[in-house]
Amino acid sequence: MFSSCSLGLETAQVETAIATTSTTTSTSTADSPIYRRIISKFSFSNLFSNSNSNSNSNSNSFNTFNTLNSLNNENLIKFYKTLSRNGIPKHLRREIWLKISGANVLMNKNIGVYHHFLSLKCDAEDKIHLDLNRTFPKHPFFKPTATGQKSLLNVLKAFAVFNPEIEYCQGMNFIVAILILYLEEEEAFWVLIQLVKQYDFYDLYANGFPGLEKKLREFDLLFERYLPDIYNHFYDKGVLTNMFASKWFLTLFACRCTADVTTRIFDWFIFKGWKAIYNIALVVLLYFKDQLLSCNFEDILQLLEQAPSQVPCENLLLTGIIVKNLSSTFVPNSTNNSTNNSIINLTNNSIIN
Repeated sequence: MFSSCSLGLETAQVETAIATTSTTTSTSTADSPIYRRIISKFSFSNLFSNSNSNSNSNSNSFNTFNTLNSLNNENLIKFYKTLSRNGIPKHLRREIWLKISGANVLMNKNIGVYHHFLSLKCDAEDKIHLDLNRTFPKHPFFKPTATGQKSLLNVLKAFAVFNPEIEYCQGMNFIVAILILYLEEEEAFWVLIQLVKQYDFYDLYANGFPGLEKKLREFDLLFERYLPDIYNHFYDKGVLTNMFASKWFLTLFACRCTADVTTRIFDWFIFKGWKAIYNIALVVLLYFKDQLLSCNFEDILQLLEQAPSQVPCENLLLTGIIVKNLSSTFVPNSTNNSTNNSIINLTNNSIIN
């Protein structure tokens, strides 16, 4: 869908620079050489100002949006593509997620809509409450005494009322949790709507999970093509893809990875869509290839239960031989201009163009 070139750098150069800087713990993301090269290409050093500076945060956000908006679509895609797999600097994540998803424009065209749905009775509230304590329980933001659980509940309630066909499905809690780590409640609500509309989440969470079955079939074809040894071993042992990959896909690996790692995964996913998730799943299997080929049915499933959390983050995100060859049909239609012209029809809770 998009050109593979990135800021005039060859892919191998970019990945080499990323791999080198990712192992240097004393250098912040925004100060690493690869980001300095990005700055020199686009000439907007203010975008990479220190996020810990004492300058007004609203002013920083305004400047960031102005700078991103000054880029034409092609340059924005190139800029974001270079950042996505190595992790977006924290102080840019909010603005980039909103812009790439199209949620910022949709939210501005629908002032007050989030609070309208939040004020209505939610039939799924009890179901949502059950999953609050299960969502990143070790993360301080989601402790019962912190504010994260309340925000998580609010966004999920508003969405359940807005979209009664999906209402609430287990797995959504992890997705929204990642969003509210960096976004306000209303912003997270609109990004979630964009995920449903532009990234195939509607069918993923719909009754009967038809989208999940489709994703598993697509992944199965890639699994057989790129990792035939493991695929055939699983076939011989009776291990089906849905036995281990369903939770991975429904939560974008959040059910098995830490919030920090899942955030990095989402950075990549919001640009590349399901290509990123399929790539990560294949990398997990490849990482444990020797162990998997020596395991029986029970041991395979037991190993894969925690496998994503045991693969180093840089291995998950920077092993990209497979993803380059995937079909563009797995890429989200996140640049569809009709999304940005959408207004909510409060009569039937639908998005109209």
